[in-house]
Amino acid sequence: MATNKPLYKPQYWETVKKLDQDSNIADPGFNCMPPGIPRSGPPAQILQTKDQLIFLYLGVGGATAFPATYRVIPIDGRTHTNLNDLDGTWFGESIGRWEGDTMVIDSIGFNSSSWLDTGGYFHSENLHVVEKFTRNGNTLTWQVTSEDPDVLLKPWVWEPRTVRLNPDPKAVLPESLPCSERDHLHYATKEHH
Repeated sequence: MATNKPLYKPQYWETVKKLDQDSNIADPGFNCMPPGIPRSGPPAQILQTKDQLIFLYLGVGGATAFPATYRVIPIDGRTHTNLNDLDGTWFGESIGRWEGDTMVIDSIGFNSSSWLDTGGYFHSENLHVVEKFTRNGNTLTWQVTSEDPDVLLKPWVWEPRTVRLNPDPKAVLPESLPCSERDHLHYATKEHH
């Protein structure tokens, strides 16, 4: 979850407030949908081959439930597919490249079903996300900027998130809790508070 908040165009604040108010039914996480990016945060594990990165994300149980998921990111020098030729997906089309010691991942081609974060922070299909991963020893810093000129007043830059890498070569990812849709028909209220 980001500590700062995105700035929406004035005509969209009512939509944000309504989605937040009704998050018990409106939040994709209550329906076992993928979190998308940047909401998913940094991956739990990164695998690299010569031509691609594979990001593994743990599932999240509890009040919201996201399934365990993954992303395959080419790092072979290709360019993005024309946006008009892409079918929007939860994680979009991601392409990676090295800039010095930093892996930069540029993503376009999203559907409009995921949220940028909790709080009703929706986005349009024109979302453009740039993630930067920088490793320093056993520390990985993740920086992300979300641009969506359709709904945001300016790009939303998250505070950098730093994670410590597990140095144990025998470490395994914990099994995720099962994702189960919530019983929406029996909620006393659709409001989150």
